[in-house]
Amino acid sequence: MVNIFVDNSRINLSSISSIINGLSDHYAQILTIKNVYATTNKFPLKQRIRLIGNETIMNFQTLLKKETCEFVFIVTDPNHMCNSFLCTFLNIFQASFPVKYKSLKDKNDWITQGIKIYCNHKKSLYAFTKNSSVSKAKAHCIKYCKIL
Repeated sequence: MVNIFVDNSRINLSSISSIINGLSDHYAQILTIKNVYATTNKFPLKQRIRLIGNETIMNFQTLLKKETCEFVFIVTDPNHMCNSFLCTFLNIFQASFPVKYKSLKDKNDWITQGIKIYCNHKKSLYAFTKNSSVSKAKAHCIKYCKIL
């Protein structure tokens, strides 16, 4: 027996129907959940990154050196001590290395200026050979495309 609870109070994203399967006196149930992200995701995808460099590392080390750990040793419970230290450490870490968002739409970082020039040359070769009847030019264009 499986229990599934679905909250349809805000938006009706699912529907439940019965199927008579003929295997027993109980009906099979089908739960259909609409794909929310396919219709509502209008924002470009972003990648979370942290900029870690020499300057930010030095800032992080400076803030850690200024922090006193007296508050950790006030309590005797090891779990509370660890949580206090971790909370302070994470606050300093997040202050030193803030999260930046980079758009995933522009994934052509690997395309160099030389490749762009070669692609433009390929386009001009193709335009030339499309209107030309010279077979050597067409063969050159095909070879150039394969190499590119």
